[in-house]
Amino acid sequence: MIRAPLGVRIKTSTTDQVLQGEIDDLSFRKLANGGDASSGFRLARRLDQNPGEIEPYAPIWIYDLRNGRQCWVGRMAGPGRSAGSDGEFYAVTGEGPSAYLRDRTTPLIYVDTDLSAWEKFGGSIRSGQVGPDETAAGTQDGLKVGFQGGTLAPQGTYVDGRNLRINNAGLHLASISYAVTAGANSTTFFAEAYAYPSETQLDSRDLSTSSSGTLRFTLDDWDFPGDTRVHLRIYRDGADATPDSNAFILHTGLVMRSTLYAEYGLEFTDGSDYSNDFVYAWEIVADVLGRLGQGIFDGADAFIDSTGTHQITQLAYPQGTTGAGVLDDVAELEPAYTWKSWQRLDNGLFRFFYTAKPTTVRYETDAKGGLEDQSDSVDLYNECVVRWRDSRGRPRTTIVTSDVPELTARGLTRSYALDLSDQVGSSGNATRAGQQFLAEHATAGNAARLIISEPILDIQHGRTVMPWEIEPDALIRVRGINARPDSLQAATRDGSTVYWIAETEFQMSTCSCSLSLDSYSVTTARAIADLRDRLYRGRR
Repeated sequence: MIRAPLGVRIKTSTTDQVLQGEIDDLSFRKLANGGDASSGFRLARRLDQNPGEIEPYAPIWIYDLRNGRQCWVGRMAGPGRSAGSDGEFYAVTGEGPSAYLRDRTTPLIYVDTDLSAWEKFGGSIRSGQVGPDETAAGTQDGLKVGFQGGTLAPQGTYVDGRNLRINNAGLHLASISYAVTAGANSTTFFAEAYAYPSETQLDSRDLSTSSSGTLRFTLDDWDFPGDTRVHLRIYRDGADATPDSNAFILHTGLVMRSTLYAEYGLEFTDGSDYSNDFVYAWEIVADVLGRLGQGIFDGADAFIDSTGTHQITQLAYPQGTTGAGVLDDVAELEPAYTWKSWQRLDNGLFRFFYTAKPTTVRYETDAKGGLEDQSDSVDLYNECVVRWRDSRGRPRTTIVTSDVPELTARGLTRSYALDLSDQVGSSGNATRAGQQFLAEHATAGNAARLIISEPILDIQHGRTVMPWEIEPDALIRVRGINARPDSLQAATRDGSTVYWIAETEFQMSTCSCSLSLDSYSVTTARAIADLRDRLYRGRR
């Protein structure tokens, strides 16, 4: 059996050393989404003393002592103590760089269309009304701001609608857009918009039953960063009057955005950066890195692939979320991309990558180390029922379909129910999530597990690599199995001999690496963690 020349470096407030002979049962795990995930080892130390190597959150490195390469990096999570016939030792567990993105919970508003977040401003006439409504034809939702019909509207009175989400989250308002339509034509009532608290007037117009078309205002139009909210107002300019029920304005297509950060920590403060009513996944990834990853990840050295084109039309966490929670949601909308972090640089910061999944084979091996392929046609679906909540908080359903020849041939419709969290719910996001799910389930999915205990070929780097050097988020061709015609020449994932490495787990005791192919391994711990994250992010 090959011996793994690996050492563990632990840096605490009192020591900085590389351990080799004193460690046992070393293992580490990597994920395609997240990078270095977890590690564990036993450290032989007397239990009646406080060893200098044990300190909560101490940095940990696992090195290949042949060349000094980092195999795994992270921090100490929780040491346990044990004694038995094999001696006294500390059982040390580690968590990778992605754990830092779960440390902090904070409100985040990227793009917000939730009409239920709007309320009446205290300076409004008491009888005024603010709330979600819809056009007369019922074709579009909007925010209705108006006077109550049959109630006196004295000259100079008004009704204001405001949204405090961005303000309460401590964020900076970047843009607001909407179209305005009135219940009646009038030159004595006005539709207005103000930025607060500076009370900068953004717009003023007579009431008209014709749509204004999209109005968009950005941080260039108000006192930035002081103004953190916009008030949408209907104002009575003429003499005292008692209007009917048509003295209102309806704001449709209402979208608010907060400012974004670049991956290196710079806030974008040019209004031209907010000319869209949507955000891209790569913009959100960069924001998480620049906003929540400062002092942890090297944003200047990060690689973020900006080729993703899906337009995310709702992403708001007024109750708070973690950076990892945001990235998990983004991954559902852009599953063709993965984010990962590994390797600690000389400046103490972690490297970060957001890249498209690979399309060319990197590793090549055979199945003699052990292969368990659990491919199952039960994982085939040609319909996805996506449940979500619209801008008025109402439950909605979007049904997405696709053609799966195996199911069509049998006249079957297999449907999967997918829940989007409230924070991500929108028609566009629901359609996208359904399409991506069906694309992943158009062919029999794999849950294969491959054991590598010998060197294998790394085609991209033109050399053999040891089991502990294998990286996830790569394609591997497994020869020597029953293949479809020409599948051995496949350059992309084919569900037969070419697999995507979703997860790797190296065990030093056997000097072998277990590869989870095409899907993550199903363990109790992982299932509980996934359930916890989904419940926390509002999935029902």
